[in-house]
Amino acid sequence: MNTRISRRKFLTEAALVAGAMSLRIASAEEVAGKNAFSFVFATDSHVMVNNALRSEEGIIASLRAIEAISPKPDFILCGGDLTHESPDLDFPGAERLIDRFLTIWKDHTQLETFFTFGNHDLVGTRNPSVERSDPRYGKGLYYAFERRGWRFIILDDVLPQPDGSYIGALAYGCKSMCRC
Repeated sequence: MNTRISRRKFLTEAALVAGAMSLRIASAEEVAGKNAFSFVFATDSHVMVNNALRSEEGIIASLRAIEAISPKPDFILCGGDLTHESPDLDFPGAERLIDRFLTIWKDHTQLETFFTFGNHDLVGTRNPSVERSDPRYGKGLYYAFERRGWRFIILDDVLPQPDGSYIGALAYGCKSMCRC
């Protein structure tokens, strides 16, 4: 067995080993460091007209549980279906329902919250008295925000159909928010 090695190969391999030994794997805490944060993803609150099924109490209980988390999360990301009957309501009725939801939310948490809509938040999609030509009809939320180097993109992918149904669709405004 030949164990001879050239000087060049020895120096190259010695340099690689020395370089590798100078590296170390950082812990998760070191990597995150000052950029660490936490958030709660809450979804499907479904506040209902006349507090049906005690929906308001359910939202309050959820917010109390979130407030009890220690350490406190930095923010809440609320994933839609804030209301339940908006598809059956007209705009004034749906506005009263979303206002009720927001009042409950603001009365029970001070955590910064980012909202999006779900299919149950689209006003009048099952109400024939709501004009499909109304500029508010079928409008969703499209926006982005940054938190400690992370970019969150809120895209509403619910596209109402003329018959009151809906389909999932990619957001039209995505490109402007994605830094692509």
